[in-house]
Amino acid sequence: MKFLGKEIKETDKGYFGVRRCTICNEKLRDVNLVEISSTSYFCFIPIRRVIIKRILVCQHCKAYMEIDNKLWEYYSTYYHQRFNKTTTDTIVNTLQTISNSMKQNGFKLDIGDETCQQSLDLIYKSLCDKYGVFQNVEEIISVFYKRNN
Repeated sequence: MKFLGKEIKETDKGYFGVRRCTICNEKLRDVNLVEISSTSYFCFIPIRRVIIKRILVCQHCKAYMEIDNKLWEYYSTYYHQRFNKTTTDTIVNTLQTISNSMKQNGFKLDIGDETCQQSLDLIYKSLCDKYGVFQNVEEIISVFYKRNN
């Protein structure tokens, strides 16, 4: 705390989900949400707190990705309904099982391939029916299938 001036603070808000980390060779990694804020003080009294930026930090290598304001506006619409680590891991394991089964049959799901869209839509609908929060399901599917698996 300062008598007069600004203090920059980093606050780890905890588990935020999964992302493909470019530093970890595009592997699927757990990430935490970290907020960087500035607090202005006058006579030891905090006058104003402003969030400067939000970043996602890879739990494995500590690399980070900044979340721009537009993306945060979207995330904030379901921030308090985000899946915990257990639910996210269950969904990722389900997607991995589906992906492995399809690979054994000579088929790869690719989010960029239009011929795969019907299959991905069925997976998406099934997971939404089971877990709700369609935004979070969509996020996990898009991150999982970002690269050819």
